[in-house]
Amino acid sequence: MPAVFLISVLSCAVFGNSWNFLLQFFYQFLALSVFSFVFLKLLKKNEIPSAEKIWLFPFVCALSAVSWSFSPLKNLLSWELINFLSGAAVFFSSFFLKKEIEERKKIIFFIFSLIILAGFWQFFYSDETYSTLKNSNTLAFYSILAGGLSLKLGNYYLALAFGILILVSKSVGAIIAVFCAALLYAFDRKAFFEIKTNKFLFLAVFIMIFVSLLSIDPSSIRDRLNWWKSALLMIKESPLYGWGTGAFAYVSGAFAGKESLKSVYAHNHYLEFAAENGIITALIWFYFLIFTVKKSYGFLRYALFAALIHSFFDFGMSSPYGFWLFCFCAGLSSEFSSLKTKESFFAGASAVLFFLSVSFFYGGIYNYKKERLLTKASEDPSYFKKVIEEKEKNPYDYDYLSFAAKTFLKQAEEKKDFSLLAESAKTYEQKLIINPWNPSDYLVLERIYSFMKEEDIKEELNKRAKKYLKANEKDKI
Repeated sequence: MPAVFLISVLSCAVFGNSWNFLLQFFYQFLALSVFSFVFLKLLKKNEIPSAEKIWLFPFVCALSAVSWSFSPLKNLLSWELINFLSGAAVFFSSFFLKKEIEERKKIIFFIFSLIILAGFWQFFYSDETYSTLKNSNTLAFYSILAGGLSLKLGNYYLALAFGILILVSKSVGAIIAVFCAALLYAFDRKAFFEIKTNKFLFLAVFIMIFVSLLSIDPSSIRDRLNWWKSALLMIKESPLYGWGTGAFAYVSGAFAGKESLKSVYAHNHYLEFAAENGIITALIWFYFLIFTVKKSYGFLRYALFAALIHSFFDFGMSSPYGFWLFCFCAGLSSEFSSLKTKESFFAGASAVLFFLSVSFFYGGIYNYKKERLLTKASEDPSYFKKVIEEKEKNPYDYDYLSFAAKTFLKQAEEKKDFSLLAESAKTYEQKLIINPWNPSDYLVLERIYSFMKEEDIKEELNKRAKKYLKANEKDKI
């Protein structure tokens, strides 16, 4: 039964295009619960399966938690860290439950079939093919892993369908990743230099790359270079601890010029992870990823390798459903031995997991109520008073502050009310206390203070902007 619940975590991809906090909380709960149950059950038996270097993953989780604790934005990043921890839970659960998972593979096939059907329907009836996921590049990343997993489980029809989805997604990064996986396959077969032996394989992949290159949008390359530059500048600013998991979305704007398109992700997992968690944690994580692929076997070896190559160009590993599928496949592909544990560990592990569960549920209930209230307030203005009450109770809640600041500004513009404008400025200033690296808040405040003729305050604002915004001088406000 635990394997059924673990496989159910993969169904999160079906809701990828309509992701919200409730879905995130549910799937995090599912992943963490399965791991806790299986881990404690094995610990009770005094024997935990293990594999070489496998415990580097929890070590990276601990270091990521340290980076989060040092982050000035940690109040904004808690659930992103939990997404990463949930990935670790999925990894170890699939590692522990290999046999049971293969016995329940039809559930995996059903989930994959839904994603494939949605993708093919869009191909024929929509302008873009992204299935149930965020965009076509995310679908390509997911299809690489899902195709490899389908091959491992013996369903070649699903693997073929995912291969077609990679093509129709027009993801150049995915095509390059598949080509690199093909080279690894040839190398493993000791036929790397035997072109005649692999001529049809190489010819097919070269044709796919050529066709994909013809469809590249120059702006896509330019945007990625800007995002990578922002990530590098973030690393330079905080090389040891980073900024905390998920911080790129909140901080990168301070390091990007006005010509750079705003993005939640760096579109390069390695730069993004290093920027958010620090260089030391990143090097350990990258070593673990490379070692995992090196020690993996079968079709999943090539799927995992292709996924890592794809992660140089896009954000598949940054999405919960993409990262969790990667962890699921990585756990399945790891070979294990046995490790004896002391019985005394059971009580300690149970206590730690119980404490973490209580904290998780408390935070989850709070955030779910907040999301519901903000949704109601966006639809019915009468709920705004309740938002203000919650903002006063929780003065460091960024979501309440953001909603209140925008609403005050909108009301001030509609009613031509100077006091509401001042209240909006006050709330935007509160936002900057929490996140002083957000360029858009400085721009809004500059306009407000200009209208209010508060030149002294405006000058002080510009000094703060110069301190925190690291873009070129000409791009600062």
